[in-house]
Amino acid sequence: SPLINPVNDANAMGKELKVLGFDTQVLLDSTLKDLGSAIQAYSSRISRSKAVGLFYYAGHGVQLAWRNYLIPIDANIDRVDDIPKQTFELNNMLLALNKAQNPMNIIILF
Repeated sequence: SPLINPVNDANAMGKELKVLGFDTQVLLDSTLKDLGSAIQAYSSRISRSKAVGLFYYAGHGVQLAWRNYLIPIDANIDRVDDIPKQTFELNNMLLALNKAQNPMNIIILF
C-alpha cells in the first residue's frame, strides 16, 4: 500500500543533507530498475570520490532468511518466492560499498 510519510521524509532528509554539504540524489516512488541503477551510480560515485557515504531509505522493506530487501513500487509480491526476484537485496549494495573502500558508510533504513 502507498506510504505518505516516506516521501516527505525523503525530501526533508535530502534537503538537510544538501545543506550539510552532501551530494544528494532523492528518488521517490522508484521502480526496481531505477533503484538498482541509482544504487549502482551511488556506489560508483563513492568509489571515485572516497567520500563518506550516506544512504537513506524510507519505504517498504522485508527481511527473509536473514537478508534485507527494499521493495520498489513495481513489486507485485504474491508469494515468498517473489521477494528475491522483485526487490532489491540490500546486501548487494553493501558488497559494492565494501569494494569502494571509502572511509565510512552510513545506512539508514526507516
